[in-house]
Amino acid sequence: MRIVRFEANGREQYGLIDGENVSAIKGLPWEGLDKTGEEYRLDAVRLLAPVEPPDIFAIGLNYRAHADESGMKYPPAPVIFIKASSSAVGPNEDIVLPAMAPTQVDYEAELVIVIGRTCKNVTETEALDYVLGYTCGNDVRARDCQLKLDVQWARGKSFDTFCSLGP
Repeated sequence: MRIVRFEANGREQYGLIDGENVSAIKGLPWEGLDKTGEEYRLDAVRLLAPVEPPDIFAIGLNYRAHADESGMKYPPAPVIFIKASSSAVGPNEDIVLPAMAPTQVDYEAELVIVIGRTCKNVTETEALDYVLGYTCGNDVRARDCQLKLDVQWARGKSFDTFCSLGP
């Protein structure tokens, strides 16, 4: 099943992709997947980021080849960083290069886990109960900001449009 967030007729809503069509659903996908009866051609809607995330948490240097490529030591624990929610855009949106960092922008394909309901202090055995779904992401970063201007990653990874998600 493929859940999408889309815009049609000036309205944002959630739906299910069914072949070449999108079937709108009632309310939010974590509340249920009941169809409204409205259908749209997939090529006639604008796909949006799958969610409007209040937070975007990411894990860096999570595999050896990337740490080697970056010339960084293997971390003893996951390196967690945040991307600004304003960096999230839909899968077909343009990525806009910032004026302060136009020359060293690159990207990584990512597996994105969409959390479907509020949680805190969840055990490992309960974790998947909170996952709504998975999507792909494009973790864009301005390396000149990330590695030369700052000693942390927030600015270099959080420019507007630097987190393309979906569908």
